[in-house]
Amino acid sequence: MLLKLPGNRFAGQRVSATASLVDLAPTALEALGQTAPPAMQGRSLLPLIGNPHPENRPSLATGDHSERSFGWSALVSLRTGNQLYVSAPKPELYDLASDPGAKTNLFARNHFTAARLAIQLDNLVKRISAGAPQPLQDNLDEKSREKLSALGYMASRKTGPSTSIDPKDRIDVANDMHDSSLAIEEGKEASVIPLLLRVVAKDPEVQAAQYYLGIAYSRRGDFAKAIPPLRKAVELRPDALMAQYELAICLYETGDLNTAAAHFEILVENRPDWIDARYSLASIYARTGRPQEAAKDLLEVLQAEPDHYRANLLLGRMLFLNGTFDEALPYLEKAAEVQADSAEAHSFLAGEYEKLGRAEDAAHERAEAERLRSTNHPAHP
Repeated sequence: MLLKLPGNRFAGQRVSATASLVDLAPTALEALGQTAPPAMQGRSLLPLIGNPHPENRPSLATGDHSERSFGWSALVSLRTGNQLYVSAPKPELYDLASDPGAKTNLFARNHFTAARLAIQLDNLVKRISAGAPQPLQDNLDEKSREKLSALGYMASRKTGPSTSIDPKDRIDVANDMHDSSLAIEEGKEASVIPLLLRVVAKDPEVQAAQYYLGIAYSRRGDFAKAIPPLRKAVELRPDALMAQYELAICLYETGDLNTAAAHFEILVENRPDWIDARYSLASIYARTGRPQEAAKDLLEVLQAEPDHYRANLLLGRMLFLNGTFDEALPYLEKAAEVQADSAEAHSFLAGEYEKLGRAEDAAHERAEAERLRSTNHPAHP
């Protein structure tokens, strides 16, 4: 960790003691002459600078990625002095003084030290968790969980005990998921589908594998095949919003607009600033006879992104079809301005000008639309 204080204070000094990210805020406050609030978990690092024998404070690290994405055990570790203890289905204990790379697990040879550190770790977790708000298990609001339940997702609230699978025993699967993600980004979906099918056949509870399998099918345009693994990914982890988004897209592409809308609603309820999700929801509302809701979401999209081409075009077209030509005009003009090479935008704007009695402007826009169509689709001899 590197610290740069005002006026080059303590410049060039090194401290061998361990530090935690939670110590940064109290350190910054002390450097500014302020006192850290009692509820703040960390402690200022400034007293350690210049101390010939700085103490190694207990350092806690937690990670739940293995639990949330793979269905395996979460990992929690405590470092105190030169000892590192990792709480896992197969516990680990290391002496970092003689084994700085944590290569030799001493747990089997030193149960007493491990038990002492396990108690210390448990007490530390309880202390720093005291008074903290209890989060929802799936981090979704109640309304969203009710929608998931209505859609048939029975696992939207996990209540069972933590799994006994140690992530160390499944490193090969984790590496496969990493390679699959890179392959999908590189457009090599076909190469990873067989691998992912083997993983989910062996363990269908690996959320990451279900998600990447759905993504691989979707990127190939096989939306119907993508839906089952994406549904399973959402079932296993309801707050995986990207899985919800990809599932909603596939449902939309296969014509299941109402179910797609329910997933997009969950997305915008939990991420109001997700523009693509909100626009997609608005487009479904427009197609399913809910124009007022569509207009409301389109206006929110345009408030965040005034130059959003599709939102301007759709809202302008909706207002045009509703007969409110004056209101439609600025949106259709903006769409043609933002995407000047769109024959569709110029064609819609030509129709708008005709309704407003602007024949010359209408003729100009219609000619531009025809020019763009002929450019994009030239006639063959």
